[in-house]
Amino acid sequence: MMRRALFLLLAAHGLPAFADTPPAASVNAALSGVVTVRAIDIEDRIAGEGSGVVIARATVITNCHVIRYAKSISVNDGKKTHNARWTLGDVERDLCRLEVDMLDAPAVAQGAGATLAIGDRVHAIGNPLGLGVSVSSGLVSNLLTGDSAPIIVVSASLSPGSSGGGLFDDHGRLVGITTGTMVAGQNTNIALPVEWIGDLAQRGTAPPPPFVVPEAEPRWADEAERLRSSGDMAALAEWSSRWIDALPDVSEAWRLRGLARMNLGRYDEAERDQLRALELHERNAAAWVELADVRLVGKRPAEAAAAFARAKEALPLSGYPYRVEGRWRMRQGDARAAHELANQAIKRSPNDDDAWALLAESHDALGRPAEAARAWRIALRHQPGQVSWSAALARSLKAAGQTDQARAVLSTASSGSENVATLIALAHESLAQSRYTEAEQALRKALAIAPASNDAAAPLGALLMDSGRTEEGRKMIDAVLARDPDHREAQLSLARHLANTGDRAGAAKLRQQVVARHPDDVAALRELNQVQSQLGDWPGALASARSLARLPGATAPDQIALSEAALRAGLVDESRTALTRAEAAAPDSLEVLLARCAQYGREQEQDHARSLDYATRATQRHPTAGPAWSSKGYVLILLDRPAEAVEALEVAVRLDPQTVNGWINLGHALMLKREVGRAIEVLERAEQLAPESPDGQFFLGQAYGQNRQFARGIAVLDRLTARYPGFLNAWHVKALVHANARDPAGLRSSYLGLRQQNVAAAQSLRNDILTKMPDFAAAVSDP
Repeated sequence: MMRRALFLLLAAHGLPAFADTPPAASVNAALSGVVTVRAIDIEDRIAGEGSGVVIARATVITNCHVIRYAKSISVNDGKKTHNARWTLGDVERDLCRLEVDMLDAPAVAQGAGATLAIGDRVHAIGNPLGLGVSVSSGLVSNLLTGDSAPIIVVSASLSPGSSGGGLFDDHGRLVGITTGTMVAGQNTNIALPVEWIGDLAQRGTAPPPPFVVPEAEPRWADEAERLRSSGDMAALAEWSSRWIDALPDVSEAWRLRGLARMNLGRYDEAERDQLRALELHERNAAAWVELADVRLVGKRPAEAAAAFARAKEALPLSGYPYRVEGRWRMRQGDARAAHELANQAIKRSPNDDDAWALLAESHDALGRPAEAARAWRIALRHQPGQVSWSAALARSLKAAGQTDQARAVLSTASSGSENVATLIALAHESLAQSRYTEAEQALRKALAIAPASNDAAAPLGALLMDSGRTEEGRKMIDAVLARDPDHREAQLSLARHLANTGDRAGAAKLRQQVVARHPDDVAALRELNQVQSQLGDWPGALASARSLARLPGATAPDQIALSEAALRAGLVDESRTALTRAEAAAPDSLEVLLARCAQYGREQEQDHARSLDYATRATQRHPTAGPAWSSKGYVLILLDRPAEAVEALEVAVRLDPQTVNGWINLGHALMLKREVGRAIEVLERAEQLAPESPDGQFFLGQAYGQNRQFARGIAVLDRLTARYPGFLNAWHVKALVHANARDPAGLRSSYLGLRQQNVAAAQSLRNDILTKMPDFAAAVSDP
């Protein structure tokens, strides 16, 4: 990967590099005719954000759904933001016209959608994910019958923000307006034919008059939401009735009264309210969901299923209908269907804590406790303090053989300190994801509530020692061991500290004491194996992994640990055998699929195609798992397929915005696509999450150099080489940035720094400079 990265910087300054065939110059020229459209609602919040196409002077076409709730509209042409007016709209076809008086962006050339054929190459230009106007290429995959021209189905990827953008042919002519996806994902999308723009004069109507909030009108919706969130259903029913009396044509008022009445057991009244809400607004997805719920109570499953289908049709990107239907399936004992519906809910609404709880319950019911524990922890991260969820997490951990963590969850629950168990569980999750600041805050809060909690003090002491606060951490660990001399986590943490300070004999002694007391304790062996692996003690890790794999409680992840230790020890056959056993035990487990993916990429005879097969299976079996999408994106980078890598990695960072590797790999993939500006934004996000990540700093410094921000690139690479002087590629790239900045002194300094680390690497740099930039020969001469 690093070798591939070096070529990028050379290519940015006229040196050869590999790349996909870029869109024609005429397509790139159309970029200036595509603008960003933003709608602001009556409460001055962003109601919609998408794209638009300039079709004539000061005239822009966009999708009506982007601006339908707008009090005001603005258009940004990449230079300035201008006020815009909605002048004409065909809401049925989802095309609206804007007038922008001060806009001087050029109009795009227009073609004809009717001239397209299946298989033609097309290019979508829009503002995906709010990161700036960009081009996404694909093929026409179908042409659907339309009123006056065919609706275009394309494979070009569309992300949120692309709605209203332009679809262009290879000659840079506008053939359609991109509007959305046909299925979940980004690879099957639709565009409205350009011919429909010409129909606006006959079909279009004036926009609706702006909604004016009466001065003395109560904040009906805000108060109703407050009452709903508080669970005060009697008050919600009364407030909604007042709302209906004042504004009888508001669908949401009827829906919320129906919700309150359903929770109060007044099911017939609730159903009538939901039906009235739907008469007023047929696409009120929440009303369809709640109508389905009340029909389920009345034991009318066929009618409920029809209502769920209407909810999904009305709001295809919302997870709410999937979650409510999944909860019903769970009550019916159909855990497999509930599991699939929970995944669909999370894919659409990844911050829905109740959907994560449903996913956890379905995992538990299907006998997958480790995956259930992961889902419970995410649910608790979104909604701390849920005591029942903490208890469920503890049960899942115990079933997965993680007795220490289960004990940590339950140790304080009976004392009345309900939040302590949740805080400890969240801290373990944060530690597993390298979010050390969050972990420390959670553990300190837990100790403030329960100062004598060994299960909070032990991991906090370990964290403090690992982060250089040795004295405070050692005192905390010593206090734990004074209260409980056999505390496993404290002993293993102290062992790691001793190993890090050079006392390997003392560390080994402590680890062996733990295993000697509990030779058949699966959790103790796992802790030992984990510490040994962190220390790089692969012979010890191999021995503990072999012991663990022979125990009845061993799981697929334990076989994965054995596979890793054996591979590190050079025992390839044993490594493969262990991984085969893991796959036989849990063929669809996320850990197994990702371990297989890594195996084919790390063995001497690398097989990235097999790696991609397993990464793809992981995303199919676990569509809400960020690591699966991140692994797939990384393998696609290795296979030199950056466009597909970007799609996968964008999913990864949406599912888990805290995943540092996902952001770094996304930045790398964008660099491979020559989208350096977007790459810099993404890599700066990675730097915020992990300022000391060497890979993040390496790619960020390189991206700055490609973007001719030489001073910023050199500053980042200076920090990197100072912290990691053995990072040879960082020296190499820093030298190239100095060379492209026409800085022979900086090049000389970097060359000598690299030469001090590795003479052969310095010679490789010297050869590159002599071949590509011979005028800098003196800067890379031997001292």
